[in-house]
Amino acid sequence: MAPSVGRRLSDAKQKLKGRQPLRFQLELVPYFAEGVPSHIKKASFLWQRGPKLQYTDLAERTTDGYVNWDQSLKQTSTMYRDGNTFAQKEYSFKLQGVKGKGADEKPITFAKTDIDLAAYCSCEASGTRELIVELRPSGRLHVGVVATWLKNSAPELDSLTDLSYLSLGPSAPSSTVMGDQDLTGFDDNPQLKALAGSPQKKRVDTPKSFAGFQTIPLEENELITPTIPRKTRGDLRGNLHRKSKSEPFTPDALAMSIPEEDPCSLTTTERRSADLEEAYGTLLSSESEDDAGPVASVRRWWTGKKPKRPQSALHSPTAEDARAAAMSVELDAIAREPDAEALRARCKVLVEERYAAQRQCTQLQHKVLHMDRDVEALELAKRGMQERLAVSEDRLMRLTREDTMTSLVQAKLHLAQTDYANLELQARTFTPP
Repeated sequence: MAPSVGRRLSDAKQKLKGRQPLRFQLELVPYFAEGVPSHIKKASFLWQRGPKLQYTDLAERTTDGYVNWDQSLKQTSTMYRDGNTFAQKEYSFKLQGVKGKGADEKPITFAKTDIDLAAYCSCEASGTRELIVELRPSGRLHVGVVATWLKNSAPELDSLTDLSYLSLGPSAPSSTVMGDQDLTGFDDNPQLKALAGSPQKKRVDTPKSFAGFQTIPLEENELITPTIPRKTRGDLRGNLHRKSKSEPFTPDALAMSIPEEDPCSLTTTERRSADLEEAYGTLLSSESEDDAGPVASVRRWWTGKKPKRPQSALHSPTAEDARAAAMSVELDAIAREPDAEALRARCKVLVEERYAAQRQCTQLQHKVLHMDRDVEALELAKRGMQERLAVSEDRLMRLTREDTMTSLVQAKLHLAQTDYANLELQARTFTPP
């Protein structure tokens, strides 16, 4: 199938900018959210860019304001590499919840933020990046990001993934009127006009089912609006939601009830603001022999061994089997219990146990995040000390070289003076009386 007009324009513009398209598989693991308002009974995590949307199931809010999920979301995305970095590509993280008024209640958005996921993409395997994202107007989201480069995957040629940033931007309305291609902003680039071709005489033939949308950020004056037939909202919603759900989120339910603000997620600099010299001194002066402690782990890594990352027992196969067995036993006990009051009491006990397990999981995840921060700080301290050592060695070599040259010049001068004295003595000896 020949590339669409939008794909040709997109590729041409990115090539003129010197960018290379690379396909990545992005996986988000939303662990939990904290600071959920008290009027929210259940909450869901949404991952959105333009019309492309993925979300988790609704999970209950604990008494201390936490919501835990045990799901992961995946999608493929095209990132454009510019030198050693990738062009910015922001996604929206949202929290939607219900107040528990009824089965027909529509979820409302009570917190959100925007984050650049291109900053976590790399052509080398980097593992899971643990993030703590500040939400607007309040709350925090703990999420893991895994970006895997699909080396042998080519970008899609004929889908609205390529047209989304051209026709579905915030300032570019859809169009159903047939006419010429809108080449506003490309007057100074004749190559793009040649690639765009002559004005279209017929409708753009789009596929019946879309693989999904994918957008890349452009300046407002760079948006292009090709003429494409409008799809009904029901068709878009049915094709965009990968997961089959009884009550899917509708685009109308995504209306925000909070004002737009600047993204306020934590930056890498803020997360690495630890004192490097103090961290390095702590590493060398600590006499702790605890093999499971963070200092001992970093000491092993400093000497050439990779630090042991604590493995969460919540996701191990053994723990899953144990939980399944315990659940089966509880269900059998409930099925055999004839007394309603005993069943209510047992349900209360199970709810309290679940809350305790969720709190324990939250504490363990906090501990893992703090240990990761300590490892990053100590790694920076190591790099700083290595740079200082290299500078000191360079200065020492320069001083040694200068001293050696001075000694050599002095030796040559002394030799010349000695030769001159010998010549004078020989001249006096052979002078006739």
